[in-house]
Amino acid sequence: MSKIGVVCGSFHEDEVNRMLDTVKSTIEDQALLGSWGD
Repeated sequence: MSKIGVVCGSFHEDEVNRMLDTVKSTIEDQALLGSWGD
């Protein structure tokens, strides 16, 4: 099993989805602020 599979397996699916949403919104916020340099 890959490391990602092990990590994801230790979380409930809802928790994983919540983390992914948080990461996505953080990336979007940074992109809107132009901190990606483009």
